[in-house]
Amino acid sequence: MVLVAILVTGGSMVTFGLNHSAFKQDLIGWEQSHTDSLSITGQSTQSVNPTLENSWPLILVWAGVGLLTYTVASSIVRFILESIEFRRELNYVHANRKSMVAVTLEHLFMRLVSAILLLILILLFVYHVLPYAISAAQASAGHALSSTGIRGAVFSFVLTMLCLYFATILLRLSIGKARIFSR
Repeated sequence: MVLVAILVTGGSMVTFGLNHSAFKQDLIGWEQSHTDSLSITGQSTQSVNPTLENSWPLILVWAGVGLLTYTVASSIVRFILESIEFRRELNYVHANRKSMVAVTLEHLFMRLVSAILLLILILLFVYHVLPYAISAAQASAGHALSSTGIRGAVFSFVLTMLCLYFATILLRLSIGKARIFSR
């Protein structure tokens, strides 16, 4: 979480601070020298020139889709295994079936509520918090050594980190595991 918040804040500051730097000019020259012309029969032969600047949102989207797919698949497998174990436990001699069903329904309700809250937090983060954090980091890039610049960078960092922290907690609650990537 801290690393992602540092990357968002620092990346925004570096991106906007080094807008016309020699590194960016070298990167633009490298992208222009490595253009590939992709064409399929019947299509126009216009040059396809993906740049680093317009490819990163697609990379982030597919990384998110992969994480979501992994989380859903592991939750489905875990749910099936827990259901099999639950049916076995219901057949125990001294099992209190009513309390077992009540506890199971409470856990399902908690997972559902935390999943809904997680979706709301993701939407708030993407549409409100992230643009504001990037704007604060951009504003602080111009005044990096002043108190206003430092305050903007710290605020951007803390805001991003807190949202990611709460998202991690809600994700852990919604999948019902203490660790997200553990068995």
